[in-house]
Amino acid sequence: MKKILAFLIPFALIAGGLSACNPSTPGTTSFSGSSPFGSGTDGTGDGTSPYPSADPSPVVSPDASADPNYGVNVMNFSISQPSGVNKTVDAAQFGMSTSSSDNSRAFLAAAAYLTANPGTKLSIKKGVYHFNPSNRIFLSKITNCIIDGNGSEFLFANGNYFDLYGCDTLLIQNLTIDWDWEEGGRLASLVRVKSVSGKKVVFEFFETDDASYAVTTPWETLNEFDPKSLTPGCEGGVEYWGLASGASNKTHLGGNLVSADINAGDASHFASGQVYLLRHYTYRSSVFYTGYYSKNITYKNIHIYSAYGSGFVAGDGANHMLFSDITIGLRPGTENKYRISTTVDAFHIADTAGYFIMDNCDVSFQGDDCLNVHDNIGVVQSVSGNTVVVACQSTGNYNVGAQLTFKNATTYVAYDVRATVTDKTAGSGKVTLTLDQAMDNSLVGAVVSDDSRNSSHYIVRNCYFHECRARGLLLGSGKGLVENNRFFKTQGAAILIPIDIISGSWMEGTGVDNLMIRNNTFETCNVNNWTPLIQFVANNNGKTINGECFTNIAIVNNTMIDFPSRLLLIHGVRNVTVAGNVIKNPTAMKGSLRGVIEAEYFKNLVITDNTWYKSAYMGSDVNEVQLTERNPDKSQVTLKNNVLK
Repeated sequence: MKKILAFLIPFALIAGGLSACNPSTPGTTSFSGSSPFGSGTDGTGDGTSPYPSADPSPVVSPDASADPNYGVNVMNFSISQPSGVNKTVDAAQFGMSTSSSDNSRAFLAAAAYLTANPGTKLSIKKGVYHFNPSNRIFLSKITNCIIDGNGSEFLFANGNYFDLYGCDTLLIQNLTIDWDWEEGGRLASLVRVKSVSGKKVVFEFFETDDASYAVTTPWETLNEFDPKSLTPGCEGGVEYWGLASGASNKTHLGGNLVSADINAGDASHFASGQVYLLRHYTYRSSVFYTGYYSKNITYKNIHIYSAYGSGFVAGDGANHMLFSDITIGLRPGTENKYRISTTVDAFHIADTAGYFIMDNCDVSFQGDDCLNVHDNIGVVQSVSGNTVVVACQSTGNYNVGAQLTFKNATTYVAYDVRATVTDKTAGSGKVTLTLDQAMDNSLVGAVVSDDSRNSSHYIVRNCYFHECRARGLLLGSGKGLVENNRFFKTQGAAILIPIDIISGSWMEGTGVDNLMIRNNTFETCNVNNWTPLIQFVANNNGKTINGECFTNIAIVNNTMIDFPSRLLLIHGVRNVTVAGNVIKNPTAMKGSLRGVIEAEYFKNLVITDNTWYKSAYMGSDVNEVQLTERNPDKSQVTLKNNVLK
């Protein structure tokens, strides 16, 4: 769940970003400084934030209509595509070459030309292009243009990838991104436990003959893999975090053997023959960061085989994005050499103005969730008149002009007050806000959200999420449609719908409304038995939020096959329909609660027309909702299902 750093990275790197002036003709590029914002320490020249206080281009709301059966809004919205693109330039005109050791400045020159010439297509001759930039590569304010890789491959030796800055109606297509494992170093290593003696574990690095690099390369996490399939997760699988300080006395024993003292977690779990993925790097960077209110951005037919961080990250008010025909997974033919694609989330959409589509994407072997979408929330620390101090992770929110909503942290009932930010001072892990009205001291401890950055309105369809660490989808934003996808062998829940407030760590999601999950297939998910197959959870620093956090949810016409625990945990939901689903558990996997629906803190739960196929590995009471002591009222439940013997 520690994903927030992946989102924050682009902000930290902006001040040192690689940039260029806008040439009017190819080959006349000039470069000015290291920042697209100016000469100040933060790029503005005056010490202020480079980001505007309000979206200069307001989002147009989509059409929405209620599903006639379940009352959940079904959305229709579009992402504008480039039109009237009547000019094509060759990337070679700007110096891009397959023989160059670093094409960063050549590509940046080409991007600058697009900025100055809307309606242009940049064509890159198919080939392998090396990149080793000293800073992030900015695509700044490009409008109505196409970047066509024509099947080219960009090979990166460091994590300084691409930032989209204020772009509008841009198509990037037909491109492969990969990590240069030889020049950039290994992102992760697959290891087998050779022997265990107390906290000292000897690992066999079986993707290489020489593991000497592992002594000086960082160790960040160990995640247990299936020792037969060599894929993420296994029954009883354990993860070890904090290895930067929790793995000591690393010693190369010769060949592919390395020993280390494991001081993080319970080292007694280790046993000979276990297989782990050792991640050397986690939250570092992102291949494509879409920010600064970029809109109408399409990524099409892009392959990311391995990356130093996330694949696609969006934030900072970006909106209207299409991810079509995207593949994030292991390069074919290298499965026995590299067992990781992105080192953290494949897609991370946070603090955006929403409206995005994922269509026909294939995501696997990433180091965290396939998709995490949410807003970042805060908690009121203090109130003094119209001045409010908010503890938060994303200080990029709460800009001047933002409208704030306040909710009780225990019941999640919204306070009858809305305020607008008139001034802001950002600090470390907090913001001091001046509001347009005085606030009552009773708001101390309240959850506060920036309504303009909730990342809502999205469609995820026709995708394949498989063989990956963590969740398939982590959905912390509302007004979503998830349909016609396949989920296979996710380590944790196939879909997690959370509010997750951990002070000093991550603070994600304000609650989800109007979510439709339909016509999907879930097979062999939650292999580690972390959670139910689909779970709603609301946590505030270890305390359960006992209010109605999620509203108008439909889970219909899905097929669920072979998962070790509960089918659903319904928590804090008002108006949820579970209908027309088929549930099968024919194979032996541990779990006494297989196929069960558990519910607490809910109103109006309708479970109807579902079919459970009984087996020796599924409980006998699957057609009875298990109510916790927190919500024993069966009058709020409607049951009418089928159980096949």
